[in-house]
Amino acid sequence: MPTWSGTTGFDSANFLEMMPDTVIFNATASNDKYGKKTFSGTNISVRARLVDDTVLVKNSEGQDIVSVGRAYLAGDYSSLTLGHKMTLPDGKTPVIVKIESKNDTSATKHHTVVYYGM
Repeated sequence: MPTWSGTTGFDSANFLEMMPDTVIFNATASNDKYGKKTFSGTNISVRARLVDDTVLVKNSEGQDIVSVGRAYLAGDYSSLTLGHKMTLPDGKTPVIVKIESKNDTSATKHHTVVYYGM
């Protein structure tokens, strides 16, 4: 059994084998007066595991939002925001509706879950 506390006893190569996809994130550079976003040209390419399922989640204001999928990201991506542009391997750019950081048993950030809608 793997130990999920840091790297001690944890086989990170096996964990990353469960992350076959690549997702690209771009930060919001600006918003025009009509609310249209412009995104930075700097790509953040992240290993991920995509799961398509419909889940009801609460957003940051406590409202119920329907998520049509989740991206499990290998590592701590607490710098991601709901304003980032997310590009899936098929080129679709869903809306990010919620981001959660998950800790291991020693309270170290282990992976990030991004819930998205269309």
